[in-house]
Amino acid sequence: MHIHNITRSTGMSAPEVGMSAPEVATDLSFGVELKFLVPCLSPEEQGPRKSESPPVLRIGEKKTRPDLWAGVHFIVAETIRISAGQQAITRCQIDQRCQEERDYWETHWIVKKANSAEPAAEYSGYNDYTWVPVEVSSPKLGWTDTNSLPTVRKVIRALQERHHIVSNHSCEVHVHVGRRDGKQFSLTTLKRLGSICWLAEPYIRAVKDPKSPNFNHKYTWSSPLRERSRLAIRLEDPLQSKPKHSSSSPICLRPFLDISHSQELEDSKDFRALKEIWMSPSPKDLGMMLSGPERRYRRLGLNFNAYGDDPDGLQQTSKTFECRFLEGVLSNNMVSGWITIICTMVEVALDNQTPDRRFEVAVDRLLGEDRALPRDQGFEEFCRDLQIDESHYEPFITMIRRNGNGTDFGG
Repeated sequence: MHIHNITRSTGMSAPEVGMSAPEVATDLSFGVELKFLVPCLSPEEQGPRKSESPPVLRIGEKKTRPDLWAGVHFIVAETIRISAGQQAITRCQIDQRCQEERDYWETHWIVKKANSAEPAAEYSGYNDYTWVPVEVSSPKLGWTDTNSLPTVRKVIRALQERHHIVSNHSCEVHVHVGRRDGKQFSLTTLKRLGSICWLAEPYIRAVKDPKSPNFNHKYTWSSPLRERSRLAIRLEDPLQSKPKHSSSSPICLRPFLDISHSQELEDSKDFRALKEIWMSPSPKDLGMMLSGPERRYRRLGLNFNAYGDDPDGLQQTSKTFECRFLEGVLSNNMVSGWITIICTMVEVALDNQTPDRRFEVAVDRLLGEDRALPRDQGFEEFCRDLQIDESHYEPFITMIRRNGNGTDFGG
């Protein structure tokens, strides 16, 4: 079976004539967004705890909210600059210079307001603090650069050692993955990535806690691809689910049928989804198919919106794939582990024309798999298929089990 060669004999790669060079791991870059809250106290306030570690930030004279937020963001940026040795700038400073965030994507950690972050009322001393929402976004980092993950860990360590920070259900870790040269991924790479995302999403999303106040996305836009994308809607609508191109299986999907040679497989929802993905004629068509039609569903938890229709200009021309649903996490091992899982998933999807068979192994198993598999087992097997070291995914197995293991893939 040769799934990585599935478009070679179809003539469907014509739109990519100008992108003949294989895409390899060294082409990849990633960026990580860390969202958290910084509780503050005025000098005269005692606060609910006398021995916070690190100590809660004390603010000086009474400030307006914009001034307070700008001041805390500056302090966080200075921590990154001085304690972690990285270039950092705040959104306020960028605005003062009449520049755009994209002017600093290559070089600086950017500190700004986290739009989704809100303190939880049950947090001890909730009413005693003034809360500042913070988002820290990394610059573009090379996926294969040996210093990239250590740099992320160094920044997180500096923040945790210098500041009393809180991460809850409204605070997510977002990982963007794209090409280092800023170009878009080839159509074949996007189809491979879309296939993996569609099939593996139930297990990847198992890190979400069903008991979380944000499980149904009250605070963030991170809904499931398999429920809210145009593709999902099309598959559920009998009037739209009929093949657009041909009633027979396209040549590009024949290798998938080698798994079981069964009509049952070809009639399955997953196979019909892959058929739609692989018949997509362009990156924009595929990006729209894997995004939702409503505004709050344009950016899903596995987000292809940068390749689709972006009427709000939210992506600012950044052609990246994004994973945006890991919440309440800011530990070094989990953030670096999650980056590794997401970047490896994209790496495996690259149309690099090599003997690497991780894509085939993962798709073969996921397409023919019994969906009653416990979530922790499915997540672990997927990571093993991608040949990810156990040290990166083991914390998430523990998280899935703590959340309540099972086979319910809602959320």
